Amino acid sequence: MRSPKDMATIQIDITNACIHNCSNCTRLCGHHKHPFFMNWETFKRAVDSLEGFEGRIGIMGGEPTIHPEFKRFVEYVAEKFNVSKEFNYFISPTSNFIVDRKLEERNYSLTYEYDGVVAQRTQGPGLFSSISSNYYKYYELIQDVFNYQCLNDHSHACFHQPVLISRHDLKIEDDDWNRLRDNCWIQNKWSATITPKGCFFCEIAGALDMLFDGPGGWPIEKGWWKRTPEDFKDQLHWCEICGLALNTCSRNANEEIDDVSPLLLEKLKDVDSPKLRKGKICLYDEKNETSDKKVRKSNYHDNNLNRFNCSQNAIYPKGFNLIYIEDEEDYHEQICQFIYSNNIQMLKMIVFVSEEQFDNINNYVKENNIQNVNIYKKNGGFGNCINIAQKETGELCWNIIASVNVRLSNEFTSKLIKYAFNPGTLHIIRSDSVERNSLISFENSVGYFMLYNPNASALINIGYDGIAYCNAPDEFEKFWNEKKKVLFSDNVLLPRETINKMDYEPGKRYVIYGTGQYGHNAFESIKAIGSEVVFYVDSNKSLYGKMMNSKVIYGPEKLKNKEKVYDEVVIATVAYKDVRDTLLNLGLTDDEIVAPIF
Repeated sequence: MRSPKDMATIQIDITNACIHNCSNCTRLCGHHKHPFFMNWETFKRAVDSLEGFEGRIGIMGGEPTIHPEFKRFVEYVAEKFNVSKEFNYFISPTSNFIVDRKLEERNYSLTYEYDGVVAQRTQGPGLFSSISSNYYKYYELIQDVFNYQCLNDHSHACFHQPVLISRHDLKIEDDDWNRLRDNCWIQNKWSATITPKGCFFCEIAGALDMLFDGPGGWPIEKGWWKRTPEDFKDQLHWCEICGLALNTCSRNANEEIDDVSPLLLEKLKDVDSPKLRKGKICLYDEKNETSDKKVRKSNYHDNNLNRFNCSQNAIYPKGFNLIYIEDEEDYHEQICQFIYSNNIQMLKMIVFVSEEQFDNINNYVKENNIQNVNIYKKNGGFGNCINIAQKETGELCWNIIASVNVRLSNEFTSKLIKYAFNPGTLHIIRSDSVERNSLISFENSVGYFMLYNPNASALINIGYDGIAYCNAPDEFEKFWNEKKKVLFSDNVLLPRETINKMDYEPGKRYVIYGTGQYGHNAFESIKAIGSEVVFYVDSNKSLYGKMMNSKVIYGPEKLKNKEKVYDEVVIATVAYKDVRDTLLNLGLTDDEIVAPIF
């Protein structure tokens, strides 16, 4: 067992309410008659108690983003840990959100050592979410604050090992049990936790204590996480009814069925489990397994990228509003041309014109049967018109404020819906700028284009009254911090340019840096294309001279060999930043470094 101080993450479980009822959920979601929501004072104490912890502070559920005070909680974490991101890939749009998330995390991953074992962890705040609709609501804040995000939208199968199985039902004797318990993969690989009822050496113990109304954990106070396994005795009773140290089975989470042993079945009856009442229970029989797969004691997905389905996710735009507000110099013909030229799919136009122009423009739209155009009489100034348009913006839709001479290409919306845009960012382009875009053009004179989201913190902070006093586009632009402004150009929509090469090449000789699961995955991928792995490298001195996949493991100094027997080095560890720095210090160049996403 490990002390919490040696863990990569300590979780703060702010709720066990969730949008899913996954099979064999580690938080036992679906079994609670009344889920909890951690209160503000408890959350503050939880965060404060972790002062000095060098790992990741996880915000966890259930689904944490549905907590009614999620924004307040995250802002406190940012303030407490003085979050100031050196790397924020998500100011600009991304065409492959989950890959870019992994790339950004590499910049915050560090190696550390405990008990002679070298491991990796991402420092700072971390979010563990299944991507509810609230994730997009808080998208800007989440990308600003969290260095690490474990996201699983459950669009792919993932396999969960049963929690609710007792070793007593399996007739496991004490000596065998003590060995299994002390080597439990969850306690050794996952996290300690804080719940409303205290602090726990293991996140599963905390979940069991909540469901079965246990005595609670240790007091939430500074330094609790420095406790060692000798101090765990008053919480080990939860291990007796936890199946994660056992060799049982696993089940597809999307089935929403829990495998339970007889003792736990009775305990579920005692708490009047809603999931039990719905019949979402399968009695576990080790002789006749009814689950999908054998037990797995590592990642619940075969590939981390399978946690997320870009095409089905709520973080991508669902439509656009093109807002035009007539100024004193505009003429009837120009406005009609604006409407006619920008009549494209998934685009709704909201046009404000003077009372004198209203009937003419409205009749033009009707006579030409132009769809998705709303014509308003201009009432008040620029800001007041924006406020009216804000109310027409549908969920997950974006607004565009443009001059009358803007022309959007027919591919504008069909291309942009493939990108995740940060709602906090203002995307701008001016006709007098050197920035040009294949999706946008300007007819004749100087003009402007602004793409923004009504949920931007810049607008929420200024409020409707603040917007109402805005008299012109340049004043509207000033609401945003300069760091949240992006010149909208073709370059912004290119795939992320990084130093990382994503693919292996046939005929090349590779060295793999890292001897964990990622190192094994890299070996299999290289082998599959017929290329050669020459040897492994690792920072753990105890591994030097040993073998992995019939290849010798060396220390990093081996890479200094000027008469190279390899072409490129694969970084097969989450400690990307540390390893890359090591490789560069050894004289390698970025062209000799491969950093695949696993």
